[in-house]
Amino acid sequence: MTILHAGLLLRVIGDWVESLPVRRWGGALNAVAVGLFRVNMIGSFLFPPASTDPSRRIPKWQTL
Repeated sequence: MTILHAGLLLRVIGDWVESLPVRRWGGALNAVAVGLFRVNMIGSFLFPPASTDPSRRIPKWQTL
């Protein structure tokens, strides 16, 4: 979330001072933030965290 906000801030500042390179860096940071979000979502789908809540555990007799 920090990377996304930093990219947005760079884009706004770049637009305010009319600096195309600063706006491009802000856009690149936004793209990196979205890419990291997607990688994180895919990783959490493929490798879900183990539940530590005893009420969510499946009893052994139900797995047979």
